[in-house]
Amino acid sequence: MYGLILAGGRSTRMGQDKSNLFYHQNPQRIYLYQLLENFCEKVFISARKEQISVWNDQLNYIEDSVSSEGPLSGIVSAYEKYPEESWLVVACDMPFVDQNTISFLLKYQDPQAYVNVFQNPQTLDYEPLLGLWHSKTGHLLKEFYANGQRSPRRFLRQINCHAIAPQNTHWLLNANDPEEYAQILEIMRK
Repeated sequence: MYGLILAGGRSTRMGQDKSNLFYHQNPQRIYLYQLLENFCEKVFISARKEQISVWNDQLNYIEDSVSSEGPLSGIVSAYEKYPEESWLVVACDMPFVDQNTISFLLKYQDPQAYVNVFQNPQTLDYEPLLGLWHSKTGHLLKEFYANGQRSPRRFLRQINCHAIAPQNTHWLLNANDPEEYAQILEIMRK
């Protein structure tokens, strides 16, 4: 199993690259990279070419090989580069993901499912950007994407997806704009 941190978004609502935000001791992409190293054979950050050149560090990257039209482009690019791998996927804007989150996901996964994700208990929506995407899913996702589809939740509704109730609903929180970022920092201070 390889780890994939989705960091290729343009962060337009945030006004700055969300993967560079500090919630812990490092930029979020570094924090998640180090976290996933505890669970995965290799870890990669999915990013746009211009991001990779700016970061200029020694981490493993997968450059978005398809048009960067949402988070699915990063997952598709990962399957294109390593089609035989299963992917532990985490979006870079989820600051409450920690060792317990990943352990819980792996413990309650269904190995027969194509994708294992958490389900938001309030909305009952899947959280597609925090999950285990099995190797057998790659060809289906690439076909879905090639047909112009970009919605991760729509994709999950069409396949054998296993939904897991999270032990902690904070795991699913993300920050997309400065107001949400400030709210999350306030929650973390408590």
